[in-house]
Amino acid sequence: TTSSAGQDFLGAHNVCAILPRLIEMDKNKSAKDTELILYAIARVGRRALPKDTSNYGNIDMLGDSGACEAVVKALNSYIEDIAVTEAACWCIMILSSDNQDLQVKFANAGACDAVLKSLNTFASNQDVIEIICRAIRNLTSNLSIATYCVSEGIPDMITGTVVIHKNNPVQLEAALWVVVNLACHADLATVLGASGMCVALTDVLRESSDNERVVVAAIWALRNMASGSTFNYMQLVHTDICVSMAKMLSQYADCTAVLTPTLWAIANLACDDIICCKLLLEEDFSCVSVVDILRTFLHKLGSCSSTDERLQYVEVIEPGIWAVRNLASGGKRCQDLLLERGSLEALVLASSQEELASCENISDCLVGAYLNLCAEASKETLEKCIELHVAQLVCDHFRRNLSISTTANLACKTLKHLCNCSTEGRRQLLELDACCLAYKAAHEHKEDEEVVKNACGVLYLVHHCATDDGKEKIQAVEGAIDSETGELISKPFPEMMAIWAPADVAQAAGWTT
Repeated sequence: TTSSAGQDFLGAHNVCAILPRLIEMDKNKSAKDTELILYAIARVGRRALPKDTSNYGNIDMLGDSGACEAVVKALNSYIEDIAVTEAACWCIMILSSDNQDLQVKFANAGACDAVLKSLNTFASNQDVIEIICRAIRNLTSNLSIATYCVSEGIPDMITGTVVIHKNNPVQLEAALWVVVNLACHADLATVLGASGMCVALTDVLRESSDNERVVVAAIWALRNMASGSTFNYMQLVHTDICVSMAKMLSQYADCTAVLTPTLWAIANLACDDIICCKLLLEEDFSCVSVVDILRTFLHKLGSCSSTDERLQYVEVIEPGIWAVRNLASGGKRCQDLLLERGSLEALVLASSQEELASCENISDCLVGAYLNLCAEASKETLEKCIELHVAQLVCDHFRRNLSISTTANLACKTLKHLCNCSTEGRRQLLELDACCLAYKAAHEHKEDEEVVKNACGVLYLVHHCATDDGKEKIQAVEGAIDSETGELISKPFPEMMAIWAPADVAQAAGWTT
């Protein structure tokens, strides 16, 4: 098993079917013999720790030949034996890696209970805890298995493991990746938070900030822990997590592996809870560093031709835009800090790059960021939006993603704010056919009350303040397509708006039938 050719030879000669049977055949075999058979199974499937030494054909044959059940049986037979436990966990790690079918087979065979018992038994043992955590990590990439493990008490166990091994980087990293998988759902993350994981993560980031591998795992765990769990937000408020975030952005300013999860973590921390958003701003780093990093990587993207490097830059840019968007929802002070740092110019630069604008998720996020920056903006800021052609960029995003209700709604709300800017702003909206887009959106999403309300709001504001020529142009809007018949809408504009528009808007605009 020292080469891929050797693995292929063994697979071709039925070794994958023989090895699991060896565990079943002799019930009185020694722990040492069991350990050797388990390592043979592991090595036939993968020669070493890196995934690129895997032989996926052999792994499938092992799974079909009862290896999952045999491995769990061996582990349960020698659950107190450290050598057998380590060998069995190697097998579980290798066979369940990115393989949902074998993850389920292991779970059905009782692997979850066995590895949790091993975790509890050997929690403080540096020699075996890494591979136990690696086995659990691969199993818990399956949400059902992760949910089961949480229900069986793994939060307290894994939090204890993180605390015990905070000075052992290899073991600590392995435990943190388990947390990443367990915290992938907000409900599971909340249970982890109740076990003390939020405090444990902030301690790790404070004390291990110079170890890049540990930092990457810890921040991905933090990103998931802060994804929608109100309980965890309140736990993190009372820690020094923002100091650690500031340090990460500064210390790893050119490291995409750290920046990507850090920006996602900041975006999540600022997402739903105003307290967390204010906490981030107390350090006065988020607005400054996030915008600077976003701008830097946007320029790198614009001048880079390597496909791999471009993908890495986009992986930093997307959470950077989300961070700006969510921080801007924290109120006028947040918006002012972001605007002072050039966030609006950075967003305009992002919208002008086809690679970003053509991505639905990023496009939607950009429109949301414009909206949050404009929501309580001064007249000067709105005038600046006009100068930077923000209305045109929003309309471009709107046009690309007209069929997506969230983008349509965000675009209409943003255009409503820009309508309040000046005569020049409303003139731009007329020239950009913003009214036609709003009209189409109201029809496309006629079952969505929020979209219809905001689309009609755009039409009303532009119509109400337009010149006579402008009013005629609005009322002549055509081109909305009936989603059922595929035909152009034939009803006159005022009649359609009388149907769609809220009563007060329709009455003010004179849209009556």
